[in-house]
Amino acid sequence: GRELDWAPYALAAAVGWLLFAVLGLIALLVAATQTRASAAAGLGSAVVLGGFVLDLLPWTGAAPLALINPWHWYDPPQIVSAGIAWLDLAALALLGGLALLAALQVWGRKRLM
Repeated sequence: GRELDWAPYALAAAVGWLLFAVLGLIALLVAATQTRASAAAGLGSAVVLGGFVLDLLPWTGAAPLALINPWHWYDPPQIVSAGIAWLDLAALALLGGLALLAALQVWGRKRLM
């Protein structure tokens, strides 16, 4: 055989880390709306895993629902074969930024005892 170029796979892994950061920020937003840790963990997990499942289903994997689903914007085979799609990267960053801003807004209005 021939040698395998590792750079496209490293790029896909780097974009994967961005996806995981965005998913964490979405879970943070969900947690900001809850008062109990168990509810925050459960709902955060449900939203993240539910988004993955919704991206796989044909009737929810297309626009408009797909546009707000971070899983829709991560396509490792496309990254490895054709390089990074800058629109996908920008959409992930935008979703993460919006989730962070929304979480800060929600937490800023909460009264912690």
